[in-house]
Amino acid sequence: MLSSRALRLIVDAAREHDLPAGTLLVREGDRDRDLYVVMRGEARVMRGGAVITTLGVGDFFGEFALLADEPRSATVIAGTDVRVMVLSAPGLQEALRREPLLVARMEASRERRLKMVERSTAL
Repeated sequence: MLSSRALRLIVDAAREHDLPAGTLLVREGDRDRDLYVVMRGEARVMRGGAVITTLGVGDFFGEFALLADEPRSATVIAGTDVRVMVLSAPGLQEALRREPLLVARMEASRERRLKMVERSTAL
């Protein structure tokens, strides 16, 4: 569990957006580095045009681009009307610097998602 200080750092660095179903949130190959947290609704994660998974409340995405400074590994589209919290790269970098546990959690999530992507492309 993250400390209240870490959570405050994250919330202070974030902004929320309400977006309609069908909105493109991130595009595979783009170089932006924001991290997104789904606050309401669902988002579809697609790679090469195929749906890999669906994300719901509390799920986040964008950690690959942020942590490894890599292009987006997937496209994410709002599957329903969504509210997302968007954390800018500079704000999140400061939170990561001040809260090492957050880095470990994001790295673990990144590893799980890499395995999921590898399994989906092997099918």
